[in-house]
Amino acid sequence: MRNFTDIILHIPHSSGRIEEDDLAKWSGDIESCIRRLTDWHTDKLFASELDGVHAMVFDYNRFYCDVERLVNDPMEEIGQGIVYRCFGDCVRNLAEDEVNKINNIYFVWHRGLADLCATCVAPLIVDCHSFPTDMAEDVDICIGFNDDWSNPGDELLKLIFDLFANAGYRVAFNRPYSNSMVPQENGVENCRSIMIEVNKSVYLDADGYTISAGLQRINELLNQLYKIILQ
Repeated sequence: MRNFTDIILHIPHSSGRIEEDDLAKWSGDIESCIRRLTDWHTDKLFASELDGVHAMVFDYNRFYCDVERLVNDPMEEIGQGIVYRCFGDCVRNLAEDEVNKINNIYFVWHRGLADLCATCVAPLIVDCHSFPTDMAEDVDICIGFNDDWSNPGDELLKLIFDLFANAGYRVAFNRPYSNSMVPQENGVENCRSIMIEVNKSVYLDADGYTISAGLQRINELLNQLYKIILQ
């Protein structure tokens, strides 16, 4: 297996922060969408105090700025790129200066991610997410990866799969989500990336927000994984 010197936890969707004046720019019941698609408590779920593990937790909600999107993302065609313009029946009206401000937040974030990668000899990005149960009721843990230079290798993919499967979880590759984040900057070819998505029913109560006992068990497994990767 490839040797990694550092793990960078990329946690883009855990924050519920979205200002009232921005909420007012949305028509429709956008708050229901926010409740459903925010990755609640993933900052706690993936947390670690191990040496060599660094967490980047985005401070805004994805419905304000989505740092997981790409520049010229295909989702832009349906109004869900870096700056969401519509979601279902909800429409967001923004002035040009507001769009520029949000785009600047995005590029500052990715510059920071690239700079952190550059300080590490051989970093692994773990792209940290959760998903609503009805997106894949038969999957507890989703492992996502890219089919390019950033792929961390079959050995690591198998290691992650086996770790969770042997603990009794149902594991799938690239379902319900695929791929994994890399910095949207040049000069970061030293990093590799893997996405781990956890079904919300595994670590949250039925309300989709309140932490259950499952969070600690998943966190313990993740920290076990971090130790193996960095040994």
